[in-house]
Amino acid sequence: MEMTSPISRRSRVYNGTELVSTTYRDVTWEELKQVRLEALQNTDWWVLRGNMTDAQAAYRQFLRDLPQNYAEAGANAACDAWEAYDRSGL
Repeated sequence: MEMTSPISRRSRVYNGTELVSTTYRDVTWEELKQVRLEALQNTDWWVLRGNMTDAQAAYRQFLRDLPQNYAEAGANAACDAWEAYDRSGL
């Protein structure tokens, strides 16, 4: 199952298939933490089934570590890192 980040700062406008513009919005820590909590809760079943993969464990650890790993860089940087996270093995 391929997963996408449930939060993004980026908004794209297309004219047909042509990308016209890309804009970015600011996110707050409160917003990011709420969405992160929901993502962790939505993946709790990975833990409960008892055979979580290394990729799943790493993703959940990445989510738990977002606030402290990006405290200095800010919520926008944390949001961008989450969006860029490779979820292909989940």
